[in-house]
Parts: sequence; C-alpha cells; structure tokens
Amino acid sequence: PVSATGLLPIFGVAVDFDALPNNAKPDDAVAALQKLWDGRLKDSGFNVVQFPVDARELGDKGAARLAKLCGWAKTNNVRLAPALLGASPGEALPADYPDKVGAFATKTIELVGKGDPAAYAQIMFYQLERPLNHPGNHGPMDASQAASLLANTVTKLHAAEQAEFARRGWVDEK
Repeated sequence: PVSATGLLPIFGVAVDFDALPNNAKPDDAVAALQKLWDGRLKDSGFNVVQFPVDARELGDKGAARLAKLCGWAKTNNVRLAPALLGASPGEALPADYPDKVGAFATKTIELVGKGDPAAYAQIMFYQLERPLNHPGNHGPMDASQAASLLANTVTKLHAAEQAEFARRGWVDEK
C-alpha cells in the first residue's frame, strides 16, 4: 500500500481561468475545466487543481465560481487549492484583505450549501495570495507586516468558516 511507502499521493496542477471571457459565468469555468480534465488532466493522474480566485469578488468570478467548482470537484473526485487574491499584480495588498477573505469564505459556504454542502470539503487548502516575498506581486512589503496580515487573514478565515458552519448546523456545538 501507498501508506507503507511514505509517499503522499497528491498530484496537483495549476489552472488559470483568466482566458475565460470577462462575462463568463461559473458554469463556464466548470465547463472549461471539465473539458481540460477529460482531455488531458484526468488520465495524467492529477487529483488536485490549484487556481487563483479574486477574494474581493463575491459574484460570478469569485465565490460563485469556487462554489460551482466545489460541486464539480466532488463529482470528479478532485481536491481544490484556490489561491485567494486580494490585489492585482503590482498593487499593494490592502489592509482589508483579511475581511475580504472572511466574507469570501462565508459567501462560498452559503452558495455551496444551496447544492451539496459536503462539496465544500473538496477544498484541500486555501493559499493566501501570491508569494509575498516577490516584490513584483505587491511591491516591497515589510516581513513583519506581511506576517501579521497573513496571520490576521487566517484568523478571519477560520472564524468565518466556523460561524457559517454553525449557522447552518454543519458542526456540533460541544
């Protein structure tokens, strides 16, 4: 068995939805990924898809897209690794990034809950932003400032998830 080898059987691929038209709906992203999945990725053994998503966007390009992709991932037995972006390349990461990520998580859970709530578990992890140690992503950033911002973002993300799970009765209140 794989567990005896010590190998972790995770094979991921990065996908960028920027090639979709600006007015693309969440179903368009799912259809594009399904075509790529069927044509290339599935037979190559990939089981994780990483992609950027704008955490400021609670609509079709953000939370709604991720919610639809959660359903797709459950159907196709794939895990998701969305990178939550809070600013365009070259722009400074805003101080409200943690709040935006919290709102994004809440909206994603709300939308996933309208279908199959278990599909949210297809999110393997959230990546917070692009690498902050590369000044081309958001300009130079003080290391302690970046660490504080990311720590605050993690706190807000977890709090938003737990609050929305509790509100929906998806967790035991022990």
